[in-house]
Amino acid sequence: MDSFVLLIYKMNVFNLELTIRFACPGHAGDPLYLIGSLNNWQQEGVLLGHIHEGQNELIVQLKNVPGGLLEFQLSRDGWSAVSCRSDGSVADPFTVFIEEDTALQLTIFAWSDDFSFPTATEQVHWLSEAFFFPALNAYRKVWIYLPPSYPYSKVKRYPVLYMHDGQHLFEEATAVGRKGPVEWQVDQVINRAADEAIVVAIAHGGEERDRLHDYVVLPVAGMPEPAGERYLADIIHTLKPYVDAHYRSMSDRKYNAMAGSSLGGLLSLYTGLIHPASFACLGIFSPSLWLDNMQVHNFIDTLSTDERAQQEQQSYYLYGGSLENRKIKDRAPVAMDKAIEHIGEVLSGSLQANVTIDINPAGKHGALYWQQAFPHFYAWWQVQMAL
Repeated sequence: MDSFVLLIYKMNVFNLELTIRFACPGHAGDPLYLIGSLNNWQQEGVLLGHIHEGQNELIVQLKNVPGGLLEFQLSRDGWSAVSCRSDGSVADPFTVFIEEDTALQLTIFAWSDDFSFPTATEQVHWLSEAFFFPALNAYRKVWIYLPPSYPYSKVKRYPVLYMHDGQHLFEEATAVGRKGPVEWQVDQVINRAADEAIVVAIAHGGEERDRLHDYVVLPVAGMPEPAGERYLADIIHTLKPYVDAHYRSMSDRKYNAMAGSSLGGLLSLYTGLIHPASFACLGIFSPSLWLDNMQVHNFIDTLSTDERAQQEQQSYYLYGGSLENRKIKDRAPVAMDKAIEHIGEVLSGSLQANVTIDINPAGKHGALYWQQAFPHFYAWWQVQMAL
């Protein structure tokens, strides 16, 4: 097999030897691919070889691998067939820090396409497969998570968390992210928690441009007429009243929160600023501040005295990873951790909001890291409601 050669200039490169052990039978003749930071997580992958009948080990030589952190998954066919744990759940990416010629031994315990069971728990239901958002003039899928005690009480009411990108929150089969089908495990986290809540999860429009259209508030490059404010208006004036009328929710703002990541995190940040009377707590995971070109700072400057006073009743949980760095064209690079700390200072300083900052030194931009951070956010939210 020809080794994969990556042309790199003015960078330290090394040889990487992978010894891949197959602890699961079958799939003879199938190709084996590497998908990861080596090929910018493009799911077509780097061909490593083929699985042969009776073969329980494959040794691969990769030349000219860039030094530093290498993250990857092993796949037989894009994200539809990635290596996984023996129970069928998708494992974290393989990682290795390369600073010299390196040999790495890996084991594939199972393949995700050999399992067909859903990963969402029985507490996750359809609120609607086509809920109409009138201001947006669009239909969106909406899931609702009802906690374990919900069917057994006729009077108990629950706080509500509204979340964006519903495809990625409960089910691996619908969670297609940059690093594979990684879901947040929101339902599993709350099932284990001492305090329960309802979660309303709204699907994004499907294509990335639809998501950009729905989630951006102020005009940005490539989206001069965003619909973020209309989308929020539909949540506040149509979806939330429906939830409060049909489910045993606690409707007061103190017990209602919103959370999202990336574009959804940026939208949740604007939600706290624009609609403080609707959501007391905001979970903001890796907001796309580089796309916004930091317009949020100018927006904060436009807030009236009364609007600023309302921020004193707001609570923000800001999460970011130290390895999340982005640059768009000729703009200065944005380091997520520094941007998070700066916006946190603005919110807690000039606006007197209650701010908690959670920085993961090893965090990158993706669902794997938001999955890890969600339990911290959920515990924080419970504390805020108890104050």
